[in-house]
Amino acid sequence: MNKWKIVLIICVLLIIPSCSNNKKGKNIGPTFLWNTDQADISVASGDRNIWSGFSMKDNFFLSNKSISKFIFFRKSESKETLKIRYELKGEASDIFINGKKKFVLFPAPGKKIFKKKAKLLKGFNFLEFRRAGKGSLKIETVTIGKKTETERSLLLKGEEIVHYYPAGNGEIELSGKGKVVINKVEFIEGDKKTEKNELGSSSIFSDSDTYNFKFKTHGFLKIKIIDGKFKITDYGFNKKKSEKNNKIATRIKGSPNVFIFLIDGCHTDHLGIYGYKRDTSPVIDKFADDAVVFENAYANATFTRSSVASLFTGYYPHRHKLRLLTNRLPKGLYMMPEFFRDLGYKTSLLTEAGNISRVFGFAQGVDNYFKAFFKWDDHRYLENNIIKAFNKQISEKGPIFSYLHFRAPHFPIIPPPPFLDMYGKRERKPGEMRMIFRLVKLEKQKYKFNKDEINDVINDYDSSIRHVDSQIGELILSLKKQDLYDKSFIIFTSDHGEAVYEHGVWGHGHNVYNETTRVPLIIKFPKYMGLKGKRIERVTQLVDIFPTFAELFGKERFFDGESIFKSMEKGSIDDRFAFSTSYGAPPSLGIRWRNWSYIIEMYNNSEELFDLEKDILKDVSGEHDDILTFFRARFLYWLNDYDNLERTSQSMDLKKLPKEEYENLKSLGYIN
Repeated sequence: MNKWKIVLIICVLLIIPSCSNNKKGKNIGPTFLWNTDQADISVASGDRNIWSGFSMKDNFFLSNKSISKFIFFRKSESKETLKIRYELKGEASDIFINGKKKFVLFPAPGKKIFKKKAKLLKGFNFLEFRRAGKGSLKIETVTIGKKTETERSLLLKGEEIVHYYPAGNGEIELSGKGKVVINKVEFIEGDKKTEKNELGSSSIFSDSDTYNFKFKTHGFLKIKIIDGKFKITDYGFNKKKSEKNNKIATRIKGSPNVFIFLIDGCHTDHLGIYGYKRDTSPVIDKFADDAVVFENAYANATFTRSSVASLFTGYYPHRHKLRLLTNRLPKGLYMMPEFFRDLGYKTSLLTEAGNISRVFGFAQGVDNYFKAFFKWDDHRYLENNIIKAFNKQISEKGPIFSYLHFRAPHFPIIPPPPFLDMYGKRERKPGEMRMIFRLVKLEKQKYKFNKDEINDVINDYDSSIRHVDSQIGELILSLKKQDLYDKSFIIFTSDHGEAVYEHGVWGHGHNVYNETTRVPLIIKFPKYMGLKGKRIERVTQLVDIFPTFAELFGKERFFDGESIFKSMEKGSIDDRFAFSTSYGAPPSLGIRWRNWSYIIEMYNNSEELFDLEKDILKDVSGEHDDILTFFRARFLYWLNDYDNLERTSQSMDLKKLPKEEYENLKSLGYIN
């Protein structure tokens, strides 16, 4: 055969694979983080930008929700020209930037250009299109600042993007001319591992190159264009499958009773079992000897209704959609009381908190619903309390599932004697109110509290904990008298923490600092399981409780949480994340991972990073670039999962609540 024919055949064989359109794996979604100024978004570059509420069709982003958004990343604050090429039929669309209404996009029969100056903040910028009524919105391109190519799909010299990955393997294919550097950054048991790779067009037959990678645990890829222009032509990722503990399902015998005792707004650091200097929790501390103590448990929301919704559903607030003070639980959710009733349990919900009531949807699957709603200054509940209702419940034949929600030690509750002033009494002028009752009013006035005033509030708060600790003691005594204590699951926890001015604020709901997100979690298992005296340091969440029971009873379902037994396994890498949100639109989001706590305020893009092993109050976001980059990328990965869900929230008028629930919420500061 002629040697030139052989060369031609070889060339054809080399060229064919590079011309293939076969995808190399499942698409990993629009979750790339820009590490340089982002200047434009188009369908051609859609998969390397961040958006939700759209679908890509016919060279347009088609808005298919009432709220659709793009996210731009900027290295510094600036005022730029915002240019949008669009088509809009039907109602006008409001344009919100970082949660504030800025402009209106008016209907246009054909393509139209919107052009305005807009202030963009350092970090993430949320560009939202909010529409009401019928119609359709199509976005062709969005550009910021100087004019860019209409259909730019290339990464240019100097641009850098980042992508988060869990454990697994994948590949990225880039095509173009020049040089690319890819840094793989992985965090293995606290140590950062970095691997540098260079890609470039070196073949005369192809201008594409593929980078294959593998992550043992969480990390990210940082892709930077050193020279030339490149396009991401394909990418795929296969997540490592989690290993299941097959022994779990065989641990449970019969149908043990399940009791959940929740005290409202408990600061974990104010319990003796978690290292507090005062003897605020003797009963709980002794109970912990028979149980497993979780050192780093987190609530998924920092206000009661949303947090308990996560506990009852195993879903994050962005999935169950109870995210605002005016929301109730949407219909169609499967709740923990229903799960146990389907297993043949008698179910009860006994509550002193107006937030956890039938009107907000929490009685779903509940056979016995008991409420004791009073104002904070009304101690009538001591005569008509949930302990009496509980004693009646456990006297019946089981199996029993019972959830008890105590209103204390939630601000501004004070206990009755002999607990009142147990830890000190501050001298007051005649008629002067306790400082704990004045917190809301003084905070609105931006009052600066002195050390004595702070201690005065803490004294009242600690005495309230001591009071509710005694009530937990009454419940445990009742269970022992009925010979149910050793045979039952008993869970002690809280719905959120309570800030005592660590960051210059009181209470909860508005922020996701460690003092408001970390909660006590102590689980006593039936005695035959032999699980007691353990302290688990790995991160857990309230959304993990429902999945734990689903696994134990062999009835596994889809949850955002996972069984707490995974946190108890020996030898596995500590890689759990906990996600916590505040109320508000948009909310604050806190992510806890290992010794790190990351907070992003989604209304103004501000970020904070804390190394909880060193100083829980010191923001170190300016000292750890790779950790901050990792959390930013992880945040986008989380947002992509939950921003496109179909379920919508259900709102209600709080003024139409039953009088006793309205007064209860008003006395606790939820209604002005």
